[in-house]
Amino acid sequence: MKQLFTLLLISISLISTAQKTDYFEAVLKEKTPPTLTQYADYKTFDLQVLTTKEQQDKPGEGFNIAFKPTIGKLEQVDNGGDFHIIVLLQKYSGKLTSPSAATINIYLKNTVYDKNGFFVFEEYLQNEALVIGLDKELTPAERSNQDVIRKVIMEKLIKVNSFSFREGLYGGTFDKFMKVASVDKVKKIPELQAFDENVKPLVKVLEKEGLEGFKTLAEKLVPYWEKTLTYSGEDADEVKRAAYHNLALYNIAAKNFDKAKEYIELYKPIDKIIKEMMGLVKYKCSDKVEELLNAMHPSNEKINTNVTPAKVPTKEEILENYKYVVIKGTVTVTTKKEAGTYIGKIKINKIPASSFGNIVSLDAETITAIIETKDAQGQPKTITTTISKLENLKDNDGTMYISQKYGTGILGTAYFAFLKSTYSSPKITVFRSVIPASNDDYVVKKSGDETGVKNSLLNARKNLLEYLSECATFTEKIKNGQIEKKVTVEKLAELYSDCK
Repeated sequence: MKQLFTLLLISISLISTAQKTDYFEAVLKEKTPPTLTQYADYKTFDLQVLTTKEQQDKPGEGFNIAFKPTIGKLEQVDNGGDFHIIVLLQKYSGKLTSPSAATINIYLKNTVYDKNGFFVFEEYLQNEALVIGLDKELTPAERSNQDVIRKVIMEKLIKVNSFSFREGLYGGTFDKFMKVASVDKVKKIPELQAFDENVKPLVKVLEKEGLEGFKTLAEKLVPYWEKTLTYSGEDADEVKRAAYHNLALYNIAAKNFDKAKEYIELYKPIDKIIKEMMGLVKYKCSDKVEELLNAMHPSNEKINTNVTPAKVPTKEEILENYKYVVIKGTVTVTTKKEAGTYIGKIKINKIPASSFGNIVSLDAETITAIIETKDAQGQPKTITTTISKLENLKDNDGTMYISQKYGTGILGTAYFAFLKSTYSSPKITVFRSVIPASNDDYVVKKSGDETGVKNSLLNARKNLLEYLSECATFTEKIKNGQIEKKVTVEKLAELYSDCK
């Protein structure tokens, strides 16, 4: 028992004297450069607000209002702006809490395109109880007019949701906690004592003078930190973590961004997760330094604004491609009234269904399709239907499209997907989801099979392999592990097509 107690004391002693990376926080407020520098000479924007409401508002009412939000220094024009901004409103309700404030249940998305039709930026705002201050105090007459209230609130919401876009154009601030690294329990280790002696002055100058002050004070410590990277004593990685952290921070301050990136890449493999608030908050300090690097030195990957498309799209064309998957080809409509095969433009609605604050339907909501064609006399004709009423949809390049229902309707999980062919052979075709765009839904159909097999929550791969099991050589390769488990559905279809 005495020996066990002695071993326990030794273990506790070892634990208590081990070095560990220690971090000290400062509130860093630093101006950051623009990230959208290629648009420095863009001066104007036009705006379109869309909603997921089923009933369209009359002009000048509801959300069909001429909204005039403030977005940085940009001037708003009716059409032909340097930027085209589309706002999609999916949820909106709330109330005024004073003549100049409101609490809003909101879900909207701002999408920005440049004048050549290239995607620039996307930003979301979702909050069930967002408290906002309005940019004006409403008079009693204005407070009694719902359209006036809606206009003022929406203009403020669009402005709020343009924050990151404005920072991209004009620069912003990095206003967060930033840490300086030290090593604890170094009183008996002379070669490490400088970490502890200098950390508080470094934190103080970082908070008061920002990166410029930190650079000046830290410059003399750089050789020391570099030397400690070769430390080979106990818990060497803890010492290296502190050194890498401070060296990366110094090089960001000194605008040696490539060197800072090198240190961060060496720092990451030995970094540890820090837990705060009883484990609810978890992060790595190497990630925090990398966030600062990205803020101070934005990526050079930019849209080439010197590339002009063959035809510069109009605001209306930008809007059409935002709202629809546009297909030029042929389609068969199965409804009794409009039954037949048509040639023309088929537009499949991309705007997601939304309750917009009302009761959510548990039924799967099919997707609207609009066919712009010509009648027997050659006159323009428009047919509005749903994707479930379309068959044999194919574009002029031969790409095929289908619809597929997923889910059961329990708890509102049922939905329709619109899919296009991503692999096709005389034996088999693979379709992938286009709407919803974020889904990995697929359908695989063998030639002559109208049903095929679709992905599911359970046993999706097993079901697909069983569907293709008639090919003995293909099945044998699966059993022998000759086909990797992570191979794509398209690759499986290709291998099946090669089956003799």
